[in-house]
Amino acid sequence: MRCFWLLAVLCLFLLPVQAFADSPRIYVSLSGGGVYPIDNEAGLIDNLELDSGGGFGGAVGLDYGQGRLELEGFYRKSDVDEVELLGVDYNGNGEVKSFAMIANVIYTADNPTIFHPFFLFGVGGATIDLSKIAAGDIEVVDADDFQFAYQGGAGVEMLLGESFRVGVEYRYFQIINEQFKDGAGNKFDYGYRAHNALVSARLLF
Repeated sequence: MRCFWLLAVLCLFLLPVQAFADSPRIYVSLSGGGVYPIDNEAGLIDNLELDSGGGFGGAVGLDYGQGRLELEGFYRKSDVDEVELLGVDYNGNGEVKSFAMIANVIYTADNPTIFHPFFLFGVGGATIDLSKIAAGDIEVVDADDFQFAYQGGAGVEMLLGESFRVGVEYRYFQIINEQFKDGAGNKFDYGYRAHNALVSARLLF
């Protein structure tokens, strides 16, 4: 995903200045939907497979017309499905939870219809909680840590009057630093990343 990271940063700096030239309107938004984590190793775990989960969040921001700036909080949770440990597959127990605070920049493409496509990029931080993850009856990981994170995505909003919007969107979320510490101070790597399919509602003031 390094190419995605570089492309997102490039797009951020190439956003038209005119998109943020108008006087802004304050807004609040709510979003939620499905979270689909990508399997990854976690310390001694060769492969940590998570079930599809759910997430929800809210944001407050400034709408400049084509451009938006917002601060978002978002919670994600998925249960552990299977754990591969030392080459052996086990039924997994435990869950992986995260709460992220992200500053988003959003660019809305000009469109004469009520459907407005948009592109999003954000950076911030997230607390990742690997809660009582076990291979069968053997607990392997129980740790939480704060990590820097980023996300990018795209979607479509439908205008319902002057002050209300509903939308659907896709987001890719990933932490940047993958090193954690367990309760005993032992360090291990885990790269949390997830696809997200969301619906949203937004109210402008």
